Amino acid sequence: MSIGKFFDFLRAARAPLLVSVFLSITLALPPQVIEIYRSIAQSLALGFADFGQRLRELAFSGAALALVSMIIWLAASSATSTRPRASGSLPGFFTHASLISALMAVLPVLAMSVGCLRAITQASTPDICSAARRALVDIVASGRSRPEPPPPQAVDATLSGVLNYNSYLKLGAAGCAVLSVVLVASFVCLARCFAAPERIGNARVRTLPPLLLCAGAILALCLMPASAAIQAGPIGTLCMFGSILAILLSCIALWSDKIGIPFGAFLIAYVAIVSVTGLNDSDRVFSLPANAGTEGDMPAPAPSVEDMFVRWYWARPDREAFAGRRYPVYLVAAEGGGIYAAYHTASSLGAIQDGCPAFARHTFAISGVSGGSVGAAVFASLANVRKPSAIPTSDSPMCELDDRPRREVKGEFSFVRASDRILSPDFLSPVVYGVLFPDFVQLFVPHSITTSDRARQFELMLERSLSTELVKEEQTQRVSAPAANLLGRPFITHWRPDGDTPALVLNTTEVGTDRRRIVSPFMFSGDDVEFLPVWQGDLRGMPLSTAAILSARFPWITPPGWYYENVSSASTWEPAAPRLPNQLVDGGYFENSGVASALDVIRAIKPSNGCRPRSTFT
Repeated sequence: MSIGKFFDFLRAARAPLLVSVFLSITLALPPQVIEIYRSIAQSLALGFADFGQRLRELAFSGAALALVSMIIWLAASSATSTRPRASGSLPGFFTHASLISALMAVLPVLAMSVGCLRAITQASTPDICSAARRALVDIVASGRSRPEPPPPQAVDATLSGVLNYNSYLKLGAAGCAVLSVVLVASFVCLARCFAAPERIGNARVRTLPPLLLCAGAILALCLMPASAAIQAGPIGTLCMFGSILAILLSCIALWSDKIGIPFGAFLIAYVAIVSVTGLNDSDRVFSLPANAGTEGDMPAPAPSVEDMFVRWYWARPDREAFAGRRYPVYLVAAEGGGIYAAYHTASSLGAIQDGCPAFARHTFAISGVSGGSVGAAVFASLANVRKPSAIPTSDSPMCELDDRPRREVKGEFSFVRASDRILSPDFLSPVVYGVLFPDFVQLFVPHSITTSDRARQFELMLERSLSTELVKEEQTQRVSAPAANLLGRPFITHWRPDGDTPALVLNTTEVGTDRRRIVSPFMFSGDDVEFLPVWQGDLRGMPLSTAAILSARFPWITPPGWYYENVSSASTWEPAAPRLPNQLVDGGYFENSGVASALDVIRAIKPSNGCRPRSTFT
């Protein structure tokens, strides 16, 4: 094949080539994808409870990867379908083109093999591995970590040696390499059998069935629940999207070449115009319509933390038990750090609660950032569904000092166990599904569809996970029935001064000013701080799950959330005031520990009407 013919072929096969390169880069380079490979290998090595799910995910991912390779090869092979067949032996052009098409098709498979190899961790030194192994044994055996935890690379090296998950990664890399060889041989053989397909009618007739098939597939995938994406996994979901994208782009390229109209350029220009004008922006903060305020309503004024703390203090049922002593009050700061921070916050607070049943009653507020906000929301939701018998009376001890957690020994409700089950599902696959299907369709729709926001998929998955756990606990009569899913209810209703659930102070960052925007049931003063108007307007019906994820909206994973805000003060209500959009992102951009807001609350409540609480900061 001459250089000119080679570039002619690449131009004709530009659509499948683009999809192949996109999938290859995605499957081989991003560190997040490398962590997915490592996570799957660790699950297989450990034999976790999700072992069967991981096997199904691997099977589906392998089938989806083979399917997208087949579609890329078919799309690339169509570049030779309009070439005239030479008499006699097979022309060299078709031989070279079929080989290039086959290599183009297996490029994503080879990229996954490279990704598996990059996920392999190597032990550094015997001393580091020995220290990490001892630390890991201590954590598993006693639930206590060493004062100075070993470096992460040492832990990874120990896991690879003890659990031997590197062998699974090597097996995956070898399997992808074998699959690529089999696919190349199959594609070349098929190309020899059908070297130069005869031209079949008009391009419009040939591309109409694939276009209709893709449109139906995209519509069906957009309407399916995001939880179904867990069965496919993030890799399988990506490969499904690549298959549909390869067909769509190939049909558009064929139409453009046959008719002479650059449909692709027009489509890109259309998407750019719709995006710049904001017609397809679906990232508006979700609010429950039945509870959302309207411009004609007159909501209650925003309460102050000083007044709410006084009411909370005098409503404590065990206050008299501390007569002559200072009443212990706790404020918690939950730092950010992704799903790890969410799990750590929920399990740590849950462990304290399991050992000290009065802990939630004495915790006035939790200041959360990013993943810490998610974990705090899970803890508050569980504290809200405890049976009355599990809430300590005024004369019962605050803590149960047993060698083992009494809740686990008695088989009663355990915050640690429930938190683990709620946060253990795959939350990545629904987000990947939201990016590739609902968000992709939203690009072409000049009307905002709030349910297509991928952050909303995350919120719904979190609500479903809590509902599933509450159903299990109801069946064993460990929680009050019916147990209310606090995550799905308006944020403003999650806390009452006379209740035993801590108030949540969730931190976000305002895009335009880089200052704190706090979601809280009360207001307090602080430096560079504003509050979301959850007492009025569109955000009165914002669910607790939305508020928690709003504090954890990190770009690329979840987009910035926005809402319409009156130009007037957040604590007043002026229906006639102009309404301007305000964008919010992860609270860690301002301050990632949650300490700033917790200190503001402490400074505000210390002089509250002579209550003189002893504020213990954790």
